[in-house]
Amino acid sequence: MNFLQSLTIKTRLAIGYAVLAFALVLVAIMGIRGQSLTQQNLEVQVNHLEVIKGLGNSVLDAANARAVSARNLVIASSKPDEVAEIKLIGTAHEAVGKGLKNLEEALKKAPPEAAEPLQKLLAQIKETEAAYGPIALEITRLASVGEKDTAIKKINAECRPLLTRLVGNLDAFLAETDKISQQAIERSMRQFESLRMQLIVLSVAVVLFAVVLGYLTTRSIIGPLGEAGAATQEFAQGNLARPLVARGNDEIASLVAAMEDMRQSLSGLVAGVREGSMSVSTASSEIAQGNQNLSTRTEQQASALQQTAASMEQLGSTVRQNADNAVNANKLAHSASTIAQQGGEVVAQVVETMKGINDSSRKINDIISVIDGIAFQTNILALNAAVEAARAGDQGRGFAVVAGEVRTLAQRSAQAAKEI
Repeated sequence: MNFLQSLTIKTRLAIGYAVLAFALVLVAIMGIRGQSLTQQNLEVQVNHLEVIKGLGNSVLDAANARAVSARNLVIASSKPDEVAEIKLIGTAHEAVGKGLKNLEEALKKAPPEAAEPLQKLLAQIKETEAAYGPIALEITRLASVGEKDTAIKKINAECRPLLTRLVGNLDAFLAETDKISQQAIERSMRQFESLRMQLIVLSVAVVLFAVVLGYLTTRSIIGPLGEAGAATQEFAQGNLARPLVARGNDEIASLVAAMEDMRQSLSGLVAGVREGSMSVSTASSEIAQGNQNLSTRTEQQASALQQTAASMEQLGSTVRQNADNAVNANKLAHSASTIAQQGGEVVAQVVETMKGINDSSRKINDIISVIDGIAFQTNILALNAAVEAARAGDQGRGFAVVAGEVRTLAQRSAQAAKEI
């Protein structure tokens, strides 16, 4: 398992396919080799042994035909029968010679393992035929010249033992041919059985190897994937405490390592978010407390502003009364001037008195101007006090300053009113 996990999935699959391909090639090679051996055995059986066996049978048939024709020639009662038998003997004798020559040529073409034992038997056949052939021809000559009794004696004394040995040699040759043929068939069967057993064993081994390799490969893939899937489900449920361990050097190990890096990053991110949330919670509490304090101070500043507004309204009423008095005084001054102009007969003292009244009128105008300036600045200060109250900074310190200015302006307004 560890060895498989040290390989990539691509390498594992490549090894599996390569082994299966090698097994298929090996099976194909063994099949081709078996077919070649079968073809060789079949070629030995059909192209050589069967041909040799056929030639051996033809030689045996020709030898038997020659012997039968020689016997018939001895017992023939007419000249035409003798001539016919003599012709048959010559044909059979030529067939024996030709058959032996063809056998020799065929054995030269046959495989050594089949030709060597048959060549020894063929040598015995040729040796026997070399002894038997001249005797058979001599018997034919004796019978053709009328010496049939001598021919019969020669048949019984010399020809029959050689013929028996020749036929025996041919039978041994044919039996050896059958034996070699049977051996070739048995060898072919053994090779076939051996090849079949090898193919069965190889096929079983390949199947077992494929099953084991498939099981190990599947296990090496499914196991880590299952662990990664379980860890992913825990991640989805919010559990980032379970570490992932990458085993091996394959693609799944790379995936698990990447997931572990992701888990660590997510853990750090969640920890940072948790710390940030705690900081936000603390800051929110502080902001809420500050808002409460600000609200209290704002209410205090609003109350003070209401009092200031009431004072300013009273001050404005006083200023309006002073302005009305100044207007009335101005009217009176104009009336007195008119009266002085119409009564040109007023004495100098009245003139002086009018001058004093005129000066007082100018002073009243100055006082009215001061009062107007005070009213304007008072409005400005009231606006500043409202702004300071909205900001509520440093517990209304700015508002205290504005209130002091308002008191100062109020005193100046009172003093101006006294002067009026």
